[in-house]
Amino acid sequence: MNSLGWIIAIVFFVVTMILFVGTVALVTKLSRRGRHPIGKDVKLLRQPGEGLRERLEVIDESSFDEIIKGLVVPSLAFLIPLLVLYWLPAGRHFWAVVALAGVAYLFSVGYRSWRLCRLITERRAYKLGLVGERAVADCLEPLKQRGYYVFHDAPAQGAKKAFNLDHIVVGPTGLFCIETKARRKNAAKDGGDDYKIGFDGGALTWPRGRDEAPVRQVLENAKWLQNWIHQRLGRRIEVTPMITIPGWYTDETLRGNLRVLSHKRLRYYIQQGPPLDAESVKLVTLQLDSLCRDVPCES
Repeated sequence: MNSLGWIIAIVFFVVTMILFVGTVALVTKLSRRGRHPIGKDVKLLRQPGEGLRERLEVIDESSFDEIIKGLVVPSLAFLIPLLVLYWLPAGRHFWAVVALAGVAYLFSVGYRSWRLCRLITERRAYKLGLVGERAVADCLEPLKQRGYYVFHDAPAQGAKKAFNLDHIVVGPTGLFCIETKARRKNAAKDGGDDYKIGFDGGALTWPRGRDEAPVRQVLENAKWLQNWIHQRLGRRIEVTPMITIPGWYTDETLRGNLRVLSHKRLRYYIQQGPPLDAESVKLVTLQLDSLCRDVPCES
């Protein structure tokens, strides 16, 4: 390729990249024109899976970035070594430079592909979790007509890190902390039923193994909520923990103070809880509303 050809190729590549970035920046700026109709200082209640939705937005943005990088970076990795040939004497190190360009290109493509595949896998898991929490929220919705208050994705701060409580229900039959676990169904290891989950009081028994983490998590969440309410109201109100697994058949036997339920069975057991006086319901509801009303009203 002669000198003019090299210059045309470089200019074409640079100009197209500038036009692409400039177009995206311009459209982003134009989309923010006009005053906000509601007000950015207004805070909304958290919706089911609010934290998962935010993570999905981050993954979508990162995936877009990886796609762009997957197009630009390998091209640069291949083009830059070849440009070196222009300044090298004819025939000298030609194949070495070509090999370097090829290796750089393949490595860049492989790395970007790995990054994008990991994001796709994470997105699939978060999407399942979001659908599961929405399904549970949908089953809890009728409780509002019976004097219950339902809150979702309540933010909490532990000693080491922040976490969320998937669902909190407070009403005439008590205060409940509900953890949702959504999982796809895979064939059981021993050829047994792939839709049943056992519970022995210390762990869930899935078709492919035993898992103690969900039990430990919901008990710690319930303890945190009970202490949080006590700190703010000076009242020791018992919190009933529950694990719900949408779409699975579960052993509903009460072990300790914990049940593991299908999402369709939550309302029944919630309405069988111990009585809670109306004043406590009102005070707890006000505290939970303040805790969960932290979503910026932005567009």
